Amino acid sequence: MKVHFHRSGGFAGITRSFIIDSDALPQEKANELKSLASNEEIKKLPSNMKARSRGADRYQYRIDIEDENHKHTIDVDEGSVPEPVAPLLEWLNEYSKRQKPVAHPQDR
Repeated sequence: MKVHFHRSGGFAGITRSFIIDSDALPQEKANELKSLASNEEIKKLPSNMKARSRGADRYQYRIDIEDENHKHTIDVDEGSVPEPVAPLLEWLNEYSKRQKPVAHPQDR
């Protein structure tokens, strides 16, 4: 499974992008990621979910989840994170604090 994570916006406007390949993670972390990203409720969500009211300092997230059978993209802002996505988003944000980000090709 591969997860592409892109976060932009926020107070400082700092962008963070990276790609996680579960095959490159320690088994425990790979299992956590697969469990969170394979949530059937996430697969049922629309790709684009924005809050009704805009917030100047909110983060915007793009998460691309790819496994051997499925690809799903989630574009969501901080004010409209649906319940099934929240644990995955929290895991990815925590992971990003410990890793050197790898830029998406679209960010170059």
